[in-house]
Amino acid sequence: MRAFRTLVLAAAVSLPMALPASAQDLVIWWTKGVTQAEDDAFKAVVAAWEKQTGKKVDVSFYASGDTEAKTIPALKAGLPPDLTYDFSYDLAYTPTWAYDDLMADVSDVIEPIKGQIQSGVLDSLQFLNGKTGKKSYYAMPFFQMSPHVHYWKDLLEQAGFKESDVPNSWEPFFDF
Repeated sequence: MRAFRTLVLAAAVSLPMALPASAQDLVIWWTKGVTQAEDDAFKAVVAAWEKQTGKKVDVSFYASGDTEAKTIPALKAGLPPDLTYDFSYDLAYTPTWAYDDLMADVSDVIEPIKGQIQSGVLDSLQFLNGKTGKKSYYAMPFFQMSPHVHYWKDLLEQAGFKESDVPNSWEPFFDF
């Protein structure tokens, strides 16, 4: 079974380094962006790569979760896409897929840009491969998120509270 890569947009620019020289066509299963502009930006990167290499790319966009639902059975059948991206991969699947030797090592893509990536992020991209017994890079950073907690003043008032009733520390906040 061939290994596949869960690369993300930052790596798409580096596709010529990431693919074997014999690759003719590239199959990408990608999670749709929140806005059309995100999808259009990805399509532009793909079009530029096609022009640069003369190779054809078949890109399919799926809703979040649908990408993973399509990839898991394809992986079990030994027919995964060449590149895929879904929000859930990093936490739910990448460590297991790397351990099971189902993903391609992308250290050759990470190493030249390693100095541009925060060390904590780099640590989160390395996984143990059970076959080789070594840790390597099996994913590319794409974005960094922080969780945001929101509340609506009008709903707070409807519940009989004032904004000053909302606790200012985590545990009491979540208990509230």
